[in-house]
Amino acid sequence: MAAQRLGIADDQALYAEDIAVFTDALQRYAWDEQAGYFSYVVHDESGRPREILRHESGANFDMGMDGASPLYAGVCTPAQETALIERLFSPKRMWTRIGLSTVDQSAPYYRKDGYWNGAVWMPHQWFFWKALLDLGYGDRAEQVARTALDVWQAEVAASYYCFEHFIVQSGRGAGWHQFGGLSTPVMAWFNAYHRPGRLTVGLDGWVEKVEFSRYNQALEADLRITGKTTGFLTALASMQSGPAYRVTWNGDPADWKEIYPGTLQIEIPRGANQGKLVVTTQ
Repeated sequence: MAAQRLGIADDQALYAEDIAVFTDALQRYAWDEQAGYFSYVVHDESGRPREILRHESGANFDMGMDGASPLYAGVCTPAQETALIERLFSPKRMWTRIGLSTVDQSAPYYRKDGYWNGAVWMPHQWFFWKALLDLGYGDRAEQVARTALDVWQAEVAASYYCFEHFIVQSGRGAGWHQFGGLSTPVMAWFNAYHRPGRLTVGLDGWVEKVEFSRYNQALEADLRITGKTTGFLTALASMQSGPAYRVTWNGDPADWKEIYPGTLQIEIPRGANQGKLVVTTQ
C-alpha cells in the first residue's frame, strides 16, 4: 500500500509476487481442514514441503494465533474465515474472560502457566482487532477492544504496572513491567472508541486525508481500500456525543450505529478501491 501511494512500481511488482507465492504455499500445504487452522509445515532434506507438523498426540501443532494469522493477511477463503472466526471467539478455544489466548485452550499443549502459551498479549490481539475491522466484524472487534481496556484498567489500578502479558486464570499481569511499547495497542483502542476526533480503519484501509470540524461534529475523509472486493469494511469515527449524525460513502447512505456516545461504527461496502466518507449532523 505504501509502494502504491508513493508510486514505486518496481516494489509493487515485487510485493505482488511475494503475496502470490506465499498465498499459494499456505493454501496448498498449510491449511488443516480437520483442525480448522493453518499449520507449521515440515520440509524434507531437499526443502520440499512434506507434511503438517503435529504434536505427539497427533493434534495440529499450530492451534492458536500463529495458525489463525493468515486471517489478517487477507488470504483466507470464505470457509476458512468462518472457521477461524469461530475458533477465535469460542470460549472452549481462544476466547477467554480476559481476551484472546495465544493458544487454543483445547490443544493438548495449552498451558495455564506459560509465558506465550496460554496467555493474553495485547499487541497480538491488536492485529486480530484490525483484521476484524477489515472483515466487517465490527461488534467482535469492539468485544476485543473493550475486554482489553477493562483488563488493562484493572491491572493498572491494582499495581500501576504495564505488564508484558496477562494470565488467563487470574486475569493479572505477568512478565516484566513498564513496557511502554506493549501498552501502545491499549492506547490505540481507547483513542479509537473514546477520543473524539479519531477515524480508525483496519489493515486494508489507507486514510489519505481526514478533516474533522472544530468540535468534531463532522468529518470528511478520503480512503483507499485494498484486499477483497466483496463484503464490508468497518470504520470507527469518534465524534462529539449528542448530535444525530448522517453518514455517506461516495454520496450514498452508509449503514452505521452508535456503539458509545459519539462513536460511530460504520459499514463501508467494498468494491471501489477508493472513496469519500462523510459524517455530518442531521
